[in-house]
Amino acid sequence: MLVGRGDLALSVIVLVLTQLTFGLGDAMANFDQKILRMSDRKEMLSKEFGREFDGIRYVVLAEVHDNLAVQKAQAASMQAILNRQSRVDFTTAWEFLDFSDQASVADAYSRFHSGEFVGDQFMKLLFPSASSSVPHPSYLPIFNVTSEHNGHLLSTNLSRSEKAPVVQGGIANAMPGTVPDGFAMGGAGYEKRFTDVMSGGHANQSQIANYFAAQCLTDDVIAKHLVEESSDFLKFLVIGSFHADYNDGVVKRIQVRDAESEVKVIRFIDVSDYAESEIEAAIQDPAYGAVGDYVWFVNEPAAE
Repeated sequence: MLVGRGDLALSVIVLVLTQLTFGLGDAMANFDQKILRMSDRKEMLSKEFGREFDGIRYVVLAEVHDNLAVQKAQAASMQAILNRQSRVDFTTAWEFLDFSDQASVADAYSRFHSGEFVGDQFMKLLFPSASSSVPHPSYLPIFNVTSEHNGHLLSTNLSRSEKAPVVQGGIANAMPGTVPDGFAMGGAGYEKRFTDVMSGGHANQSQIANYFAAQCLTDDVIAKHLVEESSDFLKFLVIGSFHADYNDGVVKRIQVRDAESEVKVIRFIDVSDYAESEIEAAIQDPAYGAVGDYVWFVNEPAAE
């Protein structure tokens, strides 16, 4: 921070510039921890970012899995929002937790929240059969924020065994009781993006169609449990970015299942995976629009 009296004028200039809209065509000295409101390309400070979520019920934290820099940024975003809403009851839902395990997850979280288990012990308790010594350790900052603010932890997903019949034979092959009432497949744009990504592998078109059915089922099951299983006003959903990009997938299913409430998406992007010239295309698509309502960058771009 510039605090010297002789630097006062420069301080004012810096503060003003941080409030200005920027385009990624302009040179940016640093990307790490910058927050961009996509509606007007305004760069936001953490405190004003938190104000953007006053009265918002669903906050989707669209992530890169198992990336410590991303998970720390997700925790920071939650902290900024909760600092504004310190007395609100809230829930954190995580894609990796299966609804069928909710009882054991609730017990593990209760013991973590009480201080009986900490850190790595808690992660092992959440995933007792995991082969790794400490499963998904990068997510601890998210759970720490949840616990420090007395939030709840919710499981929302189907297990792999519950999804397997759909992966193998499409939605018509789903296990009884796994397809929610009112289920609908995703739209044409979502399907095209999914097919484009999957077509680079060895799956044929029939297999890709089944995988897309499983993707859509996952979206709707998560949305249903998030809407119905928590009565808290504020709900965070930690989920892989493809499920929420362009406010599609799980976002649309939440909107269908709770049409009276607003959903906002924060898309976390590790720019070390991109050259600076590639970042604009990663956050704005000419056909689909902005990748989220906000973009939160971590790290710095790769060399051109």
